Amino acid sequence: MHANHEREESRNNLYDFNQSGNFDRPYVSVDILIFATDVSRSSLKILLHRRKEEPFSGCWSFPGRFVDVNESAYVAACKELQEQMGLEKGNVYLEQLYTFTQPDRDPRMRVIDIAYMALSPSIVVHKDPGDGEALWFDVKMTDEMISLTNTEKGINICYDLEINHFRNGKIQVTGAVPTPKTEEKFAFDHAEILYQGIRRLRSKILYTDVLFNLLPKQFLMKDIMDVYSLIMGKEVYQQQIKRLYKDYLLQVDEYREGFGRPKKLYEYRP
Repeated sequence: MHANHEREESRNNLYDFNQSGNFDRPYVSVDILIFATDVSRSSLKILLHRRKEEPFSGCWSFPGRFVDVNESAYVAACKELQEQMGLEKGNVYLEQLYTFTQPDRDPRMRVIDIAYMALSPSIVVHKDPGDGEALWFDVKMTDEMISLTNTEKGINICYDLEINHFRNGKIQVTGAVPTPKTEEKFAFDHAEILYQGIRRLRSKILYTDVLFNLLPKQFLMKDIMDVYSLIMGKEVYQQQIKRLYKDYLLQVDEYREGFGRPKKLYEYRP
């Protein structure tokens, strides 16, 4: 009973301290990695904004916003998706990625950022972000680097990945620190957010069905193989795909005509 009383008294003291205005209140923001594929499935795409204002004027960032005091981070992320791409909640895959809390990540003030990952089966026409240019970039990641390219505008963003190792309990963990190699670069810690986002996506397609959120309603086996290869950065064989996703593949009674024999069409089976 004595220990419980002390904990309750401690909580009350903290509440009183907070009410007095002496407690620093950090801001909370959300940023969204919006991954998509085009009709040809030739590249994995991501949407970036070029910032007009300081800090990091001229640098690239993900769509994002501050979280209102009366809303959750998830609601704020859904609002950003709707405003930027016209995507309503429930019509696009959205999951929380990580929380980024480095004290100096925003030079203006203390900002805790909650990053989300969204997956879209097509390049949706985005709305004017209002605070800068918005473009889709082709994104690739190898063990040594992350590269982003917008061919139409001739823009290239490149980061080297400096590999590091550390122990978490009994487990050795491998990570990387992105270092800019081009004049075009990310604002804040968004290069690290992208690195973590691609790692999460690569991990999840090995044991879940999230990959199907990057495909249309009906698709070819080649479409699945292409999207898988784009994410993982390496080729994949048809048997691997069938083994990974056999429970989610429904062959329909339709075929896609083209050169050679008609090709089997599939749909996602929940």
